[in-house]
Amino acid sequence: MKNKLLIFLGIVVFFQFSFSLTCMKLNYYEVGKDKVVYKRLQEDLSVEVKNADRDSFKTLDEYIGIDKNFVYYKGKKIKNIEAESFEITKRSAPKYFSPSGVVCIAPDIEEFKDKNGVYEIEDIKNGKLKLEK
Repeated sequence: MKNKLLIFLGIVVFFQFSFSLTCMKLNYYEVGKDKVVYKRLQEDLSVEVKNADRDSFKTLDEYIGIDKNFVYYKGKKIKNIEAESFEITKRSAPKYFSPSGVVCIAPDIEEFKDKNGVYEIEDIKNGKLKLEK
């Protein structure tokens, strides 16, 4: 009986640990008292988001954030994208689920637009849209 109880407790602990790992955010924006920071846990990297307005800052997915003035990708301002007219037009399907079926991380943005046009995330990766240094 004691062995069965230990096995049962081991299974419960295993599933609880699995749940905590599946919902762990690896890339995220952190809004502090006086600044906004983009963090990438895999690389132990923290990038201060320059000129971000922390009072209006919102995280849109694990890579994109926005405030009243600018749109940011991995902590860097996307040049020539207007925050005021920014709109998400397409997201990926949810990928990360907890064991209970709850989505842990918002689906990634794949496409967006502003008053100047429609863009894909690939436009940032291939250099069509530039990031401020």
